Amino acid sequence: MENQPPINDSEPHFEAQNQAAQIKATFIKYVRERGVVPASIYNLMAEMGEKESLFYEYYSQFLNIEQEIWADWFEETITRLQNDEVYHEYSVREKLLAFYFTLMEVLKENRSYLVTIFDKRNGGFRNKTLHEFKEKFRNYIANLIDEGIDTQEVQPRMFLSGQYSNLIWAETEFLLRFWLRDSSKGFEKTDAAIEKTVNFVMDLVGRNLADSAFDFAKFLFQSVRK
Repeated sequence: MENQPPINDSEPHFEAQNQAAQIKATFIKYVRERGVVPASIYNLMAEMGEKESLFYEYYSQFLNIEQEIWADWFEETITRLQNDEVYHEYSVREKLLAFYFTLMEVLKENRSYLVTIFDKRNGGFRNKTLHEFKEKFRNYIANLIDEGIDTQEVQPRMFLSGQYSNLIWAETEFLLRFWLRDSSKGFEKTDAAIEKTVNFVMDLVGRNLADSAFDFAKFLFQSVRK
């Protein structure tokens, strides 16, 4: 009894993670090689040499896989950023730029899969597909906005501050579609689009001419009243 190995309670958890990861990897591989989404769950699992019932232990439909794939890509992007010591010294503008450039590097590893999905859906993404990615992204952006307000890179505005995350999400969808259509060498046009859109958005949410004009008008009004 003394030589009996300790019970490893984590083994079933790791096994489940590995099986789910294998299903996702097989799904991506199937789309890449055939240029179509599997006709059925049975087809996908047959590709793995597994029973269809295994699929339902982790997912209920292909949509679940696609959502999780996008969530994984987001987490991979954040992990790479967090592991970069320089990133933590960046301004909010620089962090947003770094996020998009890193995200595109992560997505580039799966571009053929994404192009196939994108083309099959007539140049668009299903909102449900990006649901988990979007939720994680909005949390990330909310933290960046708070940081930007603290550092005065972002200007808090009544009734408008709550829309900043929507504005930046619209930018994200634009960049994803732009990249998937980009045929330039090394995706140079996408790099330029990232820089221009980030600068545009940060100029909008930052202190700008409209804020200066408002402050000046407020100053004049208060001066006249005195």
